[in-house]
Amino acid sequence: MLLCVLALLSFFSSFAAADSMVNLATVDCTWPCSSKEQVCQVTSTSIQCAPPSNSQWVMLSESTSPVFTGDTATLNQPCIFAPQPKLNTFTSNTTYSKTSNTTNIIWQVPDGIHPFDAFLSNCDSSTYCSMDTSQCVNRIARGGNCESTNQCADSVQCVSYRCNGGESTWPSQGIPTSHILAGTLSAVFAVIAALIALIILRRRQKLHQKAASSQKGIVQDTLASFEQCFESDSQHTTPSMQQRNLQMRLQQEHSVGDKGDMSSSPPPYSP
Repeated sequence: MLLCVLALLSFFSSFAAADSMVNLATVDCTWPCSSKEQVCQVTSTSIQCAPPSNSQWVMLSESTSPVFTGDTATLNQPCIFAPQPKLNTFTSNTTYSKTSNTTNIIWQVPDGIHPFDAFLSNCDSSTYCSMDTSQCVNRIARGGNCESTNQCADSVQCVSYRCNGGESTWPSQGIPTSHILAGTLSAVFAVIAALIALIILRRRQKLHQKAASSQKGIVQDTLASFEQCFESDSQHTTPSMQQRNLQMRLQQEHSVGDKGDMSSSPPPYSP
């Protein structure tokens, strides 16, 4: 039972360790902002609450990429790339100051549909912003080469540099898949270690019981040997002792014979 509990504790601690490996960043935003008239604006240097405008990038939640509030560009029109601020990151097990007007978010933002990367732009859903021309071009069909899910058509995702669907570049939410896999493997190893420890413990208990049983048998054999020795000593007599016993037996018989003669003599005569 104790080993099972230890295995479970190891399992949950492995997930906690995986979670501590996620990169976080503190941003000067809350959802909603403390002032209802403000929005969470993303610029090339920061993410913070600011007054709304007709041409800005805004994060609608802490787990989704920013959206452009201005005009949407279409095919062959000039496009605008989303700003990529350089934020100071840390892990969740790091002590970091936080106020009521700030939020610790996963960085990069885990948006698997519209990854917050260099290809995020204000192009419409059928195009993406070309880095060569800064114009919207047709999205890449399924099976084509890609660098980002933002380039793929038909809502498929870029995996292993191909628009072929499957796992997203960024996990849709929570802990990245690689960290979950690491935690799962750690848990499996912990269970295997617990089973090995249980097997070793049982073997030691069996050896201990066997040794105790063997020792008990030796003690019993020794006691039996002592009893046999005492019995043999009690039965063994010397010649002098035999002669003494014979004399005592003859004396007893003689005394008994005398008493028998006295009892069998006739009564005295009386006229």
